[in-house]
Amino acid sequence: MNDFSPLNWNDFFDKMESVQVDDDVFNVYVKGSRGPLFLLLHGGGYTGLSWAVLSEQISSSIECQILAPDLRGHGETKTKDDNNLSAENQIRYNN
Repeated sequence: MNDFSPLNWNDFFDKMESVQVDDDVFNVYVKGSRGPLFLLLHGGGYTGLSWAVLSEQISSSIECQILAPDLRGHGETKTKDDNNLSAENQIRYNN
């Protein structure tokens, strides 16, 4: 029988950071500290952890930095209005 239990974030990433922007706190998973930067953005209904296996594969092939944020309304990110997914609001925080 297969085990579909979730894996821990620290099985794939070096750290999980909280980034405060105004009254909102964005969760970001980080791997590596040198080399080219990969910014991995998840789709609707997912989280930065969606990139866990890919980040492990990339970092085992090349020395790099990987950032995988939980976008507004997803994962561990907490905002005062998680439902405001307008383009204007997304651009404001992802610039």
